[in-house]
Amino acid sequence: MIIKDSKRLLNLLLRLIAGEKIDRDTWIETNELKLRTAQNDFKDIENAIGNDHPLYEVVRANKTISIVRKNALDEKHILIISKLILASRAFVNVEKSTLISNLLLLTNNQNVKIIRHSLANETNDYKALQHNRPLINLIWQFTIWIETRQVLSFDYKKMDHTTKSYIGLPIGLFFDTYYFYVIMQREKDGKNFQAFHRIDRFSNLWPNNKVKIIHPASLNTLEENKIRATNNLMQLGYTIPIEFDFTGNPEAALDKFPDAIISDKQIPNGVHIKIPNANKKGAMMWFLSQGSHVKVTSPASLITDIRNEIDALQKMYN
Repeated sequence: MIIKDSKRLLNLLLRLIAGEKIDRDTWIETNELKLRTAQNDFKDIENAIGNDHPLYEVVRANKTISIVRKNALDEKHILIISKLILASRAFVNVEKSTLISNLLLLTNNQNVKIIRHSLANETNDYKALQHNRPLINLIWQFTIWIETRQVLSFDYKKMDHTTKSYIGLPIGLFFDTYYFYVIMQREKDGKNFQAFHRIDRFSNLWPNNKVKIIHPASLNTLEENKIRATNNLMQLGYTIPIEFDFTGNPEAALDKFPDAIISDKQIPNGVHIKIPNANKKGAMMWFLSQGSHVKVTSPASLITDIRNEIDALQKMYN
């Protein structure tokens, strides 16, 4: 094979790997080839990759040749993940753009145009969160610390904007309602407890090898699911069973409280819903946001808290 042929085949291979679909007649015209030469080019690529290549597969159809990546994200997956990234608002603009651009590298140019067009409005209207902190590297670093069970010393900015120093063992990482959270195993007065912290509020993180914190032996993936199900709106506090009448769309309540069930109790123009365990503060915030569509029936302590909050609101607007 002469050098010119090698360069042509290399060009063909690179274009195919980049996601292009090459038409045989166009390939003939562009390179001024005979039909047999173009057929041999396509056949050489097909033979080189073969049927058992771990990463790539050759597709021949209607005088065209293309290469698809095995077990890779297809255009549908890329579109969906990109839309979820945009809807989350979790990343600063640079990181958002990097994530989506890297996803688009996994598909061909034709699909890139379609996906970018579908994302155009959401991309233009994207508003990152106020903390304005890059998170990708920090998320990965916490993942490593969780895997290696590394105790950390760190500063943490609380909701009142004061900063306090802590020592803790990261044991979980999850995303919920705009924010990434780290579950920390901490000690106070000789007792272990778990707390969750917004990842963007950490500072001065460093490994602490002098302090030992026992990893909870019972921890498994259900721990994060439990937090999702009970800590509505990520409010700190204890969980309680709650019952309420709801005249809005039942799906909204069941989506907000994943463990909730609709009881057999009959309610005019609505349903009666039971939640086995929910964070009291977070649940109250959601109930108040639903206005007259929600009437809490149990427990009495939550009813009192809601009445007090409504009274405070009335005084504020009088």
